[in-house]
Amino acid sequence: MSELFPAATPLPWHDQLWQQIVTTRQRGRMAHGLLVCGPPGVGKRRFAARLARALLCHAPAGDGDACGVCTSCRQWQIGSHADVSRLVPDTPGAAIRVDGIRTFTSRLQLTAQYQAGRLGWIDPAERLTIAAANSLLKTLEEPPAGTHILLISDAPDRLLPTIRSRCRRLRVPPAPVEVARQWLARQNLSTDGVDHDQLRMPLQLIDTDEDAATLAAAWRRDLARLLAGQADAVQLAEDWARQPPDALAAWLYRTASALIEYRLTGSGLADATLARQAQTQPLPRLQRLCRAAARIMALRDTNSDWQLAIESTLLESS
Repeated sequence: MSELFPAATPLPWHDQLWQQIVTTRQRGRMAHGLLVCGPPGVGKRRFAARLARALLCHAPAGDGDACGVCTSCRQWQIGSHADVSRLVPDTPGAAIRVDGIRTFTSRLQLTAQYQAGRLGWIDPAERLTIAAANSLLKTLEEPPAGTHILLISDAPDRLLPTIRSRCRRLRVPPAPVEVARQWLARQNLSTDGVDHDQLRMPLQLIDTDEDAATLAAAWRRDLARLLAGQADAVQLAEDWARQPPDALAAWLYRTASALIEYRLTGSGLADATLARQAQTQPLPRLQRLCRAAARIMALRDTNSDWQLAIESTLLESS
């Protein structure tokens, strides 16, 4: 579609989840609220866009995908579908506030112009304020006939339990390593030296820009120095607290998991310096780091002292 939505191209590691959706729809049991979630890089927004197109299509194909030629599909492709309501933060990282939800839900109440009904898209749903989430509840509980609301989230556990309970959760899985290798090869991308953990989230390898790659390289050097006893955790926390919280938290958790995998299996970690550290570190230390990294994933958008959270994480692994 237009730049408003991601590509809806099928991805091979989505096949099983897609088939579940097709079967559910054929049985007439499609939920009105659909929470599409999963870690960054697995293609959940592509999956959501594929699902949105199929729900709006006038004549879906036998495999459940949109036909691509009906009036609804053509309107989607040019980004002007009259029955689609999209709600995103005003600026990246900002909250989605109650006034935005009110406008969004009011549009969903309008009579659909096409036979497939109306569709709402909220992304990222974890940015909803408590007031906005509560305002959305009534529409999720009593949606207009034929309406579907897609909530896309990297962190579904940060949504209100009442929101989660009123949606069917569609957890988009990480890619199997060999499936990812084959898919990336078809995109003319080399996987030489790529960690297993990175391969499981292959879209990050496509979407990562030069600045992000530079940051990740610096973080790898810092973590290797910390594990080797050559860096001070307090100073390092001060430096890392100035970095993008979402990217740092996700990277640290992925890397801690990769360190454990390498310690146990001798594979899955491409960075040679970190690999040497993984070989020499006691497994409990790496496990402590991984648990602490998982905790700060949940803290990155709270009122917690972010620098102190990072410091505690780094000290816990020492």
